[in-house]
Amino acid sequence: MIVGQMARAALPIGIFFTIVPGLLLLGEHPGSAGFVITTFTLALGVIFLATTLIALRITRRLSYDDRPDFLRSTSKSEEGEAP
Repeated sequence: MIVGQMARAALPIGIFFTIVPGLLLLGEHPGSAGFVITTFTLALGVIFLATTLIALRITRRLSYDDRPDFLRSTSKSEEGEAP
């Protein structure tokens, strides 16, 4: 399923953009340009990770028939019919 593949790719990216800036903030001086950029990157990482997790949660809750057409698979074998 494409949603699972997208989540599998997006989660490590979101985690990377959350953990690395969080660790870098420990060594930055408040008020410096590096501190501002690292804080901005951390905020973007948290927003990206939260959005990814919310989207994954919503798509997992929907039954197959309730999903929009672009989330449905076009394969006949996944619908329970013989190929």
